Amino acid sequence: MELLHGLPAVTRVLDVGCGPGVFTRELVSRGFDVTGVDPAQAMIDIAKREYPQARFAVGYAESLDFPDESFDAVISIGVMEYLDAQTIALSLREMHRVLRPNGVCIISFPYFWSACRAWDRMLKGALALRRAIKNIPTGVSHKEFTVPEAARLFHANGFAPERRLFYNAKIFCTPFDRFFPRASVFASGLIESVAPAFL
Repeated sequence: MELLHGLPAVTRVLDVGCGPGVFTRELVSRGFDVTGVDPAQAMIDIAKREYPQARFAVGYAESLDFPDESFDAVISIGVMEYLDAQTIALSLREMHRVLRPNGVCIISFPYFWSACRAWDRMLKGALALRRAIKNIPTGVSHKEFTVPEAARLFHANGFAPERRLFYNAKIFCTPFDRFFPRASVFASGLIESVAPAFL
């Protein structure tokens, strides 16, 4: 959210894939005019109950029901990795459409070359093999992106990225991060501040 620093309190912010309002508390606390959309009615119900000062509606990233250039800022955190390639492209175009000229757009992509993500992929591969052998249904999978892949997606759908940040870096890989949660959070902040290019 540091990318929103300096924006006026009257800023109109659209949170695409808002879930139960994970980022709404901070956005509202800054005085922003917040609108959230999510495809899950249950998530929208929670968000409405927790943050009555914001507006929420069931909606899809690839078909935003808002006029052109109707928001000063658009955020979408933890969404792209669950969409197929065509839906990602449509979603980016829609976010670009509803964003005013020179507005701020913040979109997260899981970084493919993160060391801990490589470890997680190995663990998932082993678990997938076990599930296949025992005929156990697989869970929800998500995509990961290299920096050039993410950049190409932005450029192809109307955006001109100005800044790249790495966040939620992990020094303790799964499952060890669960054993040392406080140390994991501290190390994450330290790594992000001194060596983002390696994450």
